[in-house]
Amino acid sequence: MVRLSRNPNSRNATRVSYSPFSILKISFTMIVGIAVVNMIILQRALSDGSSDDNNHNGMDEYGSNPSNAHTQGKQNVVASSGIVGSTINQQNKQKQQNNQSQQQLLRPVGENKPNQLLENGIETVDTANQNRNKSIKSNHDKSNGNGGNDSVEADAKKIELRLNANDAGNVHAPILTAYAEPTFDYMAKPLPSRLHLTPGSLTSVEYSQVNSCSNLSGQFPINDEDSPPVELDPFLPWIHDVFPNAQGDKIHFVAQHRRRCHVGKPDWLERFMPQGSLFQHVPIKRTGKTNADGTTQYQLTSHEEADDDGIMTRFICRFHSITSDEIYETLSVFPHDYDYTTFRKGYPATFTEAGKDVHMVWSSQLAFDCPVPEALQTIIKSGHGVVDDYATVFLDLVPIRTATRFNAPKEFLAPKFNIPNSIKTTDMWGDDYILPPIESSGRIANIPICQPPSLAVVGSGGEKDIDATNEVVTKDPAKEPAVDAEAVETGVTVVGLNENEKKPHELVACTWASTNFLTRQNAANVKDGDRRLKEWIQHNLNVGFDHVYVYDNSGAFSKENSLKPVTDLFPPDKVTRIDWPAQICNNNLARVTDKGERSSQYAADASCRIRYGPQTKWLSFIDTDEYIVPVGKYDSLKSLFRDIEEKEDKKIINFYSARAKPHFKHIEFMKDGAPMPKADVPFLEAYNCEKEPPPKTFWMPAEKQIYRPDYVLHHFIHYPTVSTQSMMSEKETKEAGVTWRQRHNEERMGSARWVDELTEATMIHTKAVTIAEIGTGWEKKCKLQSCHFGFAFPEGEGLGEKKKQKDSDGNVMNCYPNPTVAKKWVPKLREELAKLEAR
Repeated sequence: MVRLSRNPNSRNATRVSYSPFSILKISFTMIVGIAVVNMIILQRALSDGSSDDNNHNGMDEYGSNPSNAHTQGKQNVVASSGIVGSTINQQNKQKQQNNQSQQQLLRPVGENKPNQLLENGIETVDTANQNRNKSIKSNHDKSNGNGGNDSVEADAKKIELRLNANDAGNVHAPILTAYAEPTFDYMAKPLPSRLHLTPGSLTSVEYSQVNSCSNLSGQFPINDEDSPPVELDPFLPWIHDVFPNAQGDKIHFVAQHRRRCHVGKPDWLERFMPQGSLFQHVPIKRTGKTNADGTTQYQLTSHEEADDDGIMTRFICRFHSITSDEIYETLSVFPHDYDYTTFRKGYPATFTEAGKDVHMVWSSQLAFDCPVPEALQTIIKSGHGVVDDYATVFLDLVPIRTATRFNAPKEFLAPKFNIPNSIKTTDMWGDDYILPPIESSGRIANIPICQPPSLAVVGSGGEKDIDATNEVVTKDPAKEPAVDAEAVETGVTVVGLNENEKKPHELVACTWASTNFLTRQNAANVKDGDRRLKEWIQHNLNVGFDHVYVYDNSGAFSKENSLKPVTDLFPPDKVTRIDWPAQICNNNLARVTDKGERSSQYAADASCRIRYGPQTKWLSFIDTDEYIVPVGKYDSLKSLFRDIEEKEDKKIINFYSARAKPHFKHIEFMKDGAPMPKADVPFLEAYNCEKEPPPKTFWMPAEKQIYRPDYVLHHFIHYPTVSTQSMMSEKETKEAGVTWRQRHNEERMGSARWVDELTEATMIHTKAVTIAEIGTGWEKKCKLQSCHFGFAFPEGEGLGEKKKQKDSDGNVMNCYPNPTVAKKWVPKLREELAKLEAR
């Protein structure tokens, strides 16, 4: 087994900086030291006059055997791009300790630390100079490698040779690092040049806690306490999740719009104004020239002059691997156009300088992709790029810095939309705006590329818990079922199944939950998360959901608590837990000046759709207090949605949301006075009392959906904001035989409808009643008028017959139990919960 280990003494971020003079000084010292050591070794070898006949198996770090000379105490050093402080330290196997090649690089270690650059056991190297000697390729260059299946064994062999060159196999992998640029007047026109920047102009911070693929989402620097990269440099994206797609040809990024966190704070809005630019494309081209350090030179340009892959981009993506000295560069792509969405919604601008654009919810979640160079696709797709729970392939993300466009969105759209631009690129950034070299640019370097989410499904008999277990099993693609990667991405077939087979799931539910949580405005701390989740998962399995993905937010409140004990109660092919400790950045109400932004929840919604959408036909993102129940002739949601597929071409089914009342007879009070369903009463039973009998005539604008993830391109908690149809140009729409309307509406266009609550399904919203809501004197209030507790009308009676009808205790009746829920789904839930407890 190849073991990739992290430095156990380095858990916190460290900052490493040095001057060009010190680099030269260190390099000269090392060269002299290497020469001296080599002379000593050679002298000893000659004086011994001996050779080892078994040395023919000695390999250097590239798998060759250039020499049989005796070499002791060697260190394999593999350069990694874009980071200071990334060295691979390996110990030789016992039989190879005396036969390493003299051509390998020797380094002084231990106490002989030049200029104290050896910190926390990590050797620091001048990677900027090393990178200049690497081969840099791009997807623009069609000769960038072979991505065929035959390269899997070769790449795996390279990993084995590089990591197993020594017995212990202790490898210090590249460390996630943020490089921040100095501020500049990005709002000036034309855009000021940044070619004066050098690597020494940047401030760098390392995140050594990021050391596990199985818990990447739990370790990535997101929260304020982690000093996320966006806090260092507002042009760096606030990344919440990153992962490859099933076929390994894209790296998906899920980020949040940091500026939206505090729209009521002028200083905050000014500081994070560059965040808006990351949602907007820029056209760039390769000049055909190289920078002074030999790297590719890029230039901001017009749509007409841009490279084919540079027409709609925002980031330069630089890939590197410990299996190769080559560096690959690609240009990012957006899965949809944010400005065009604003145009289709009929809004005047995607962003405003004043920052009053929270209502444009599609600008909250930033999704973009980095195309993977062909040479790395197979190793990423197969999962062989992950060794002992850590990556061997890494990505550097370099934002292209321009001002946020506050103009009308149609003034600068990509050519594909056939709307002439009214903004001249020469006015924005001049005639010849050259981007600085990557080593002199702010960026996030060494982002680990882990396994595709699908590898938790393929050949494993089910999903696995994705948390800090540090146990990821790499699958052997030769032993796995065939993969139709293209079909996976387009929503036809899923990885692990043959072309003619269907997706493994028809219906999937995702949720964002925690053991306890704070209500809006931090008004109350609700501590029923464990119990709620257990009952909610069981109900969803009862009504036909194939799989439930739980984004566990417990770590945002406490490092000791998690929902793992709950998810472990269920089979791994039914429930997957994702450690998700990202904190929400603003828990205010929506109606205050500094409007709330539940960033962690929004990012989980996007992650669920992008990660798991390709594996299912229908997807939902609902809360653990929301219970969707089939009614009428339907015994499961699957049969309902099969009928919808057969009889009508709908892609989105909306569910009404109205807060139900807890039956007072099922409530008991906790020590702190909080009302809670009795221990032997499920939440669904306790809250099966709605303000009006179905169908609802009054509901909150907080509906939920079950939708087709191959159709919905962006979803925001309550609303499907972008679809494949809304991204069509006027010409494409008409060619498809659909009536063109600039202001796109899914329901009006025929792709969405509301569920029929009498014959199909309904949603019971079991939102907790808090101490603050019931207040004092509630006993008296409940006898005078409708209150927060539920006092049910007898079946068949209601407010329409007798106003303020009272029960035998004098309480005003105010809600209606759903008979299907009471007679079918509550008994079913009780039965299955009893079985769960008996296990």
